[in-house]
Amino acid sequence: MVGGVVTRVIDGWLNTGGSDIGTPTGGDVWRQVITYNTDNGFRPELQSVYVQSDTIQTVNANTTLTGVERVVYVDTDGGNVDITLCDAADFPAWERLVIQKIAAGHTMTIIAASGDTINGVGSMAFANQWHGATLLKKSNNEWTFVK
Repeated sequence: MVGGVVTRVIDGWLNTGGSDIGTPTGGDVWRQVITYNTDNGFRPELQSVYVQSDTIQTVNANTTLTGVERVVYVDTDGGNVDITLCDAADFPAWERLVIQKIAAGHTMTIIAASGDTINGVGSMAFANQWHGATLLKKSNNEWTFVK
């Protein structure tokens, strides 16, 4: 076998009271990164990264992000909701921003700030519950849609 490194990333939520995987409300978002070094017989090296609760928000109306958010849940039960991104220049380079539609009704639209783009376009619309975007700041005026 050729040597190298294999990485597995798992995202989820922690319940307020413990380490069980829970729902998006009531806890901190966690990311578990497991790296397997194939030169070392796939010995796992575990690293967990947490997102502070104060960077998570749930919105149900048109909102312009400020740049401190890392996870935004969008409740569209009351109607269509537009999420306008902060100016990409105000967001840390290659930081991840997750925006997810949590309701079945209506449409969530993610809109780039004036002069910015998301993969070359000005906006992205999502109609289905649990759909959304993981975005990375690529440059001072461009976001990359990861998934």
